[in-house]
Amino acid sequence: MTNIDELILIHVSFLSTIAGEISLSMKSIRGKGKMFCWTQKSAAHYWLTYDNGLVTILEKYAPSKEMYAVIGYCSYHEIDLQIDDRVHDDDTPPANVVPI
Repeated sequence: MTNIDELILIHVSFLSTIAGEISLSMKSIRGKGKMFCWTQKSAAHYWLTYDNGLVTILEKYAPSKEMYAVIGYCSYHEIDLQIDDRVHDDDTPPANVVPI
């Protein structure tokens, strides 16, 4: 296992303690590796993704307490984070992504 693999494992493990069980794991859309997604227990919408070192939060679907815990963790560990803060219909692709 490489140092990068270990970091990914640590970050995904911690994010799972906040967000719960990973809902989906698939091939990365940002290159090699995997993308991990989490949903709310009460809804079928993804609110958190981790893809090759980038964490994305969809604020519309994110539970507040967990969202702020993820922001703090990413900030402290200098993990790239972006927040999609638009209110859009489910069939409208995201466009207003705010990097932090």
